[in-house]
Amino acid sequence: MNAASGVDLSENKQNNLRSLLVAMIVLPTVVVAIRFWSRYLSPAFSISHMPTRFWWDDWTALTATILNVAVCVLGLRLVDLGMGLHIQIVPQKNLEPFLKLLWVEYFLFDTGTAVAKTSALFFYARVLGVMNRWFKYTLWVVHFANAAWLIGILFGVIFECSPIQKAWKVALEGTCVNTQMLWLASGITSLLIDCVILLMPLPLLWKLQMKKTRKLQVCGVFLCGYMVVVVSIGRLVTIVQAGSSLQTDPTFKIATPVLWLGSEIAISVVSVSLPSLLFLIQRGVRDGPWSLISTRGGGSRSRLMNAAGTRSHPYSRDDNSTELGKPSFELSSVKIPGECGSNSHVTAIEASKGTESGSDGRIKFPAPTGIHVRNDIVIS
Repeated sequence: MNAASGVDLSENKQNNLRSLLVAMIVLPTVVVAIRFWSRYLSPAFSISHMPTRFWWDDWTALTATILNVAVCVLGLRLVDLGMGLHIQIVPQKNLEPFLKLLWVEYFLFDTGTAVAKTSALFFYARVLGVMNRWFKYTLWVVHFANAAWLIGILFGVIFECSPIQKAWKVALEGTCVNTQMLWLASGITSLLIDCVILLMPLPLLWKLQMKKTRKLQVCGVFLCGYMVVVVSIGRLVTIVQAGSSLQTDPTFKIATPVLWLGSEIAISVVSVSLPSLLFLIQRGVRDGPWSLISTRGGGSRSRLMNAAGTRSHPYSRDDNSTELGKPSFELSSVKIPGECGSNSHVTAIEASKGTESGSDGRIKFPAPTGIHVRNDIVIS
């Protein structure tokens, strides 16, 4: 105990930091690898021509994972330089490289967080973008807000000190903004964007024509799939608790926020990959363990093929089929992952007037009094 400052110099958070950072390297890396394998096992097409294999949401999730690994590896290096120990017992020679790496850490973390948000938005575009024109516009607005947040916070980090080098050269003459306020501004605005991303699909999902229990299940998948909001709140709370000591004892007081910071990108990546994991689990339950390592078989592919080997769809109708009523939007079938006998697809159809087309096995365009299958949505 340092009697002058009332600080217990024996406090050490380094073991906790190392354990968490290693776990946050392994977890999202494994999850994204499984996600890509799940995509590979998925059918390569959908009726709405939206890709069901690799798309922008997958590549941004992979990019976020790479940035997350960089954040965690840099965090481990910060631990080696003294993070988790009180500044009074950290060697003086370690302070400048510690502060310089911490400055770089801000860039990697903020960029990785923004890319993970982008992956979630691209996932919405893949799954729900065909359903509503205004939802597409909302996606673009949130994309713009996310990009503006990233640019703003990166400029804030670059120019937090004048001259810039004072961020890691403490003895250099100049001024710096309050580090706590910078972290709070970054965290609060990031949390607001997270909440918007979390809530924006719920009204659209709630309007779907299905049983209330299934509707709650679908909404639950989206809500549980974005656990990062809890992590963001935890990071903000620890920053507030640290107070001004973030500047007076940075090596120790930054440790708890970094525990949350080191989890945020990883949890984001896991969250946006959850539907793909559920698809793989459901496939294994339905088709057996061997279906998880084989691209052959599987109900998701066979249901799109008819006996002649041509593409078909459960909502197409023959020329002799009866009229199905006035045109309206209707969700005819929703399959929740893990439900007995179901598949991993959520399929929506939009009814509209159309004209009759040929009967070559493709989707029929019914007469004006019938329905016209226009879109489908596949969650995988």
